[in-house]
Amino acid sequence: MTGGPPGRRRHDPTRCQGDLPWGRTSHSRARRCGLLRRSRDITLRQIHDPIGCGALSGSTLTFQIRWRRLPAAYREFIRDRLTPDAGCLLIRDVRPWPVLRLAPGHTFQIGSPIHGWRFTEYALDHPPFRRLLGSLGERQWKPARDWPSGYAETAVEPEFEPDLHRAADDAGRPLHTIVYLRPEALSAGVADLYRTWWRSSGADRGGDCVVETGRLLDPWQVLAAGMVPYWCETASRRAAGAAESWMAASPPFESVIVLPQPPGTACEAHADASQWRSIARFARVRPEVDRRAVGRYPTLPLPTSHAAAALRARRPARVGPAMPGPMPMAQAINSLRSAAQLAGLLVM
Repeated sequence: MTGGPPGRRRHDPTRCQGDLPWGRTSHSRARRCGLLRRSRDITLRQIHDPIGCGALSGSTLTFQIRWRRLPAAYREFIRDRLTPDAGCLLIRDVRPWPVLRLAPGHTFQIGSPIHGWRFTEYALDHPPFRRLLGSLGERQWKPARDWPSGYAETAVEPEFEPDLHRAADDAGRPLHTIVYLRPEALSAGVADLYRTWWRSSGADRGGDCVVETGRLLDPWQVLAAGMVPYWCETASRRAAGAAESWMAASPPFESVIVLPQPPGTACEAHADASQWRSIARFARVRPEVDRRAVGRYPTLPLPTSHAAAALRARRPARVGPAMPGPMPMAQAINSLRSAAQLAGLLVM
């Protein structure tokens, strides 16, 4: 959720403390309009991120709304809509990040781990960050020091997990939790899971891979084409490097399609076009980086609907028989537990 208060003038995007009064004002307005007053089950995380927002960080506020407790509609879904053999799966990101508490239910953070940098690298003594600020026409940066450690904006609220446990127990459903510190470990584990699933089904599938980025993805098109999905959290160098490493360690694919989501800013935290091409070259026959995506990379974002169009047009010709039935929960959990021994996941 992004936006700027009416009449707000552009402030210095590097002076994050200037966001705090506006954030508190937005928090008060949210209470007055009923957003937080009607539901104490949500929290607001305010994020000031020059890497992700670029010059827009000086004129907009970015909030993330998170649930503290399971909404009633989901509780009803778990109780009444799941098949008898279905279960629940909670995926928890536990990456630590300094967080400032502004008010009950309202927290603030500078930067984000999704770009592959540590919090300490959001500083003028880090040359890539200093160059980013220079490209925005700014020379000053006053980061907060000694903030208490918390979880990044991608994490689940601490109260959510026990509430989900209660809902699953009430419905008589098993609940498994996957905890990770490195999103690339989860991506590799899920990709290996899908490749094994396709092969075990007897279908002539699983020989083609798509590397998706951020919100530039389409799970249905991937399933319909019988492809193996590998997900990069963002277009960061770290995420792209992890995809390269996984490709190098995996049996080769016939084709590899790469969909790099343009991040919207030019920054050394992001992978360059050559790194995305390097990932595609692991294909035995058909390496491809989506032309439209790489043509707009890195500063011109694409609509998320582009992923559906791109995958529909590039579906491999040999798709084999119809896709197998739903993946059994036990198979998914056992496969991810095997991956956890090497990748650092915790599956409970």
